[in-house]
Amino acid sequence: MQLSQANTFWQRFKGLLGKKNWPANQVLLIRPCSSVHTVGMRFSICVIFLGRDYQVLKVISFLKPWRFAYCRKAYCVLELATGVLSDDEALAWEQACCLVEGFFQQISEKRTGN
Repeated sequence: MQLSQANTFWQRFKGLLGKKNWPANQVLLIRPCSSVHTVGMRFSICVIFLGRDYQVLKVISFLKPWRFAYCRKAYCVLELATGVLSDDEALAWEQACCLVEGFFQQISEKRTGN
């Protein structure tokens, strides 16, 4: 999967707005962020809210267009295409944890050059 980041105000503001779809192999990391919306979007997304230690706090497998989602303790959010995570809540949580672990392991390896 390819990770894109939205770290500046304007990148976070735009997010996925204007996209016709979000491919299953793409993930958007929005940081800092504790709430997301799909207002003006044409497609549903999967949302994973993470704490400062990148621990999964909340998983929404199917956030429809024109909706809002919030997690008070979240530090950042991963946005994925729907269908990447299971519709089953327990399985989606497990998949999200594995996905997050893989991403942040890759990021730390890139930083350290390993």
